Amino acid sequence: MDEEPLGGQPMPRAADDQPPPLQAPAEAELRAAAAQPEPAPEAATGPATEPPMDLAPPPALSPTPPTAPPAPPPFTVRLLIRDTFARYAADWLRLLIVSGAVGAITLVVSLFQVSRGLAAFPREVGTFIALALFELIVGLISTSVLFSLMGGGRQTPLRTAVIRGFRRSPSVFLVILAIGAAFLGLGFVTLFATTLLAGVLRSTFIGLVLAVFSLLWVYWFVFRLTLAIPGVVIDRLGVGEALSRSRTITRPRPVWLRMIGSAILLGLLIGAAGFSVALVSFSGSSLVQLVISVVSAAFIAPFSVALAVSIYRRLVPVAGGETPADREQVGFATPEFGRPARRLLGATIVLAVVGAVTFPFAIQAMFDRFGQVFAGFGPNGIAPGRVVPGTITFGSAVTPAQCAVSSPKSTFARTESFTWVAALPILTSRGDKVQLRVSRDGGLLGVIDEPAGIYICMYPTERESGFLPGVYLYEMLVNDVVQASGTVTIT
Repeated sequence: MDEEPLGGQPMPRAADDQPPPLQAPAEAELRAAAAQPEPAPEAATGPATEPPMDLAPPPALSPTPPTAPPAPPPFTVRLLIRDTFARYAADWLRLLIVSGAVGAITLVVSLFQVSRGLAAFPREVGTFIALALFELIVGLISTSVLFSLMGGGRQTPLRTAVIRGFRRSPSVFLVILAIGAAFLGLGFVTLFATTLLAGVLRSTFIGLVLAVFSLLWVYWFVFRLTLAIPGVVIDRLGVGEALSRSRTITRPRPVWLRMIGSAILLGLLIGAAGFSVALVSFSGSSLVQLVISVVSAAFIAPFSVALAVSIYRRLVPVAGGETPADREQVGFATPEFGRPARRLLGATIVLAVVGAVTFPFAIQAMFDRFGQVFAGFGPNGIAPGRVVPGTITFGSAVTPAQCAVSSPKSTFARTESFTWVAALPILTSRGDKVQLRVSRDGGLLGVIDEPAGIYICMYPTERESGFLPGVYLYEMLVNDVVQASGTVTIT
C-alpha cells in the first residue's frame, strides 16, 4: 500500500514496481486516443449543483404570426337554397309573427280602401296617398326587423330586433332609394343611347336588341347592390360602405351567376306555391280573399330575406359583437339543414306542385277578378256615365266594360223599355250569395238569385219592359246585405 508523505506527494516506486516500457504499437494507440476529442462528462449521480449563471442577454422573442383569415364556405345554388330554408325554419314562429303583424295592418288598410271604393279615389286622393306612405313606412320597418331576426338568429331577443329594425329603417330606405335611382338613371341613359344609335343605323331590330341587352345590364348592375340591405342592418354599415361592399363581394362571375340562379329557382318555387293559395283566395268571399292574401304574404315574405342573408353570410364573415375582443373572432356562419328545414321545404314543394296543376284556373280567376275591379275606367280615367258604387242607375243602354249607363233617367213611360246598372262597393266572389230584390210601391214582387261569380258591376242581359205604373225599388243583396239600390218610376 502506498504511503502518502506529509507534503502530499507520493513516494517514488521501487525499481521492480516500474511498469514495463511501452511497445511501439501501444504508443501509437495512445497517441491516436489523445488526438480524439474528450467525451462529454457523464451526468453526476450525486446531488445536483446549480449551473454557473449565464450573464448573456436573453434572445429577443419573435412576434406571433397573424392568424390566417377563415376560408369562405362553398357557394353553390343548392347550398344557398338549403341555407334559405334552414334560416327560415330555425326561427319560423317569430318571423311569422312579424310578417303577420304587418299583414294585419295591411288588411285594415285594404278593408278601408275597399269600403271607400275605387270611385272615391279622385275625391279622396290625399287619403289614399297618406295610406300608401303609411304602408311604405310599415314595410320598411318590417323589412329591417326581418333582416335583424334572420341575421342574429334565435339568440337575438325579439325586442332587440324590433329596436334595431326601427333604428336601421332609414338606412334601408336610403339604400332602396339609391338602388332605385341607379336603376332609373342607368335605364334612361342606356335606353336613350340605344334609341339614338338605332336612329343613326336606321334599324329598329338592332335598336330593340340593344335595348334588351341594355336593360339586362342595368338589372345586373342593380341586382349586385341588393346585398347592401343586409349590410346596413346586420353589420350596421353606412349606406355608402354597404353599397361598396355589395359591389365588391359580387364582382366574381360565379358569385353573381349563382345569386341569380338561386333567386330564379326560389322565385319559381314560391311563385308556384302562391298560385295554389291564389286559387283558394279567389274562390272564397271578399273577407276570406283578404285574409288568405295576408296570410300567404306573411308566409312568403321571409323567404326573400332568408335568401339575401344566406348569400351575404356565405360571402361576408361574422365579425363578433360589441367589444373589440369579440370583433376579432371572425368566422363564417352557415345554418344546419335539420328536420324543421326539411319539413318546410317539403311543404313548399307540395304547394308548388298543386300551384303548377291549378295554374290555368288561378289565371282565369285572376283575370275575372281584376277585369271587374277596373270596370268603369276608360282610357282617359273615369268613364262617362259611370255608376256610383252603391247605387243602381237606369238608362237606355249599358256599357259593361266601363260599368256605365247611357242617357240615365229615373222615369219611363209604360211603353218604353229600359235597362239598369248596379255598381257594388265591394268585389264579390264565387262563394258569395248575390240576389236582386224588386219591390213596387212598398210591396215585394220577388227575389232573383244571380249566378255565382266575381262581380263589382251587374246589369241585365236583356232590356226590361211591360211594367205596370208605379214606383219600383231595385236592391242588390250580397249575402243578404243590401250593397246597391235605386228607384225607377213607370208612368
